[in-house]
Amino acid sequence: RKGGAVALAACAIGLKKANEGRRDVIECRDLILASVVHACQDHSQRVRYYATESLFNVTKVIPSLAVRHFFILFEILRSLYADVDLDV
Repeated sequence: RKGGAVALAACAIGLKKANEGRRDVIECRDLILASVVHACQDHSQRVRYYATESLFNVTKVIPSLAVRHFFILFEILRSLYADVDLDV
């Protein structure tokens, strides 16, 4: 699961230069974000740590995705901030 979160960020970096107007690219980006958000809610501390790092990389590479899904990202970041493990 840790490697999956990192691989999703790598896929988002690969899609950075893809044509924004294509419907399949938009769907892939949304699926990547949904998967990383799901990984941020994992029970394992290590998975949450890597998912947080991946979430940062995804939103850095595709900022329009962060704007479109702002409220979902805000809730995830709020829950990660309140995490009992300080490494996350």
